[in-house]
Amino acid sequence: MENNFRPEEIKCDTGKPNFELEVEHVYGYRANDCTNNLHYTDKGEAVFMSAAMGIVMDPATKKQKFYGGKEVVMGPKNVGDQASFHRDDILALDISADRKLVVTGQVGSTPSVHVWNAETCE
Repeated sequence: MENNFRPEEIKCDTGKPNFELEVEHVYGYRANDCTNNLHYTDKGEAVFMSAAMGIVMDPATKKQKFYGGKEVVMGPKNVGDQASFHRDDILALDISADRKLVVTGQVGSTPSVHVWNAETCE
């Protein structure tokens, strides 16, 4: 059997893919080193965090909405846009008295605090 494989003929496309991925569901919940980080909105949706994402889940339908989970430029976590969403693990979460605004805080060399709407996740 003759091998006709020629490595020089293989061309790899190292460019950015022409599609985007979208988060459908997050499995997991950070509880081993965090406390008091599960709250409920005024509509009865559960608000919690996992990794660098804030999650709002309807317990009846199990559908989730997300704060974060967007594409970021690869590089150090302390470099980049900190205003749009978290780039490192969230370790603190709380909800406003009217249960409409969520505040989350991230760990890391450039910690940040974000306030976002529980209904729109913006």
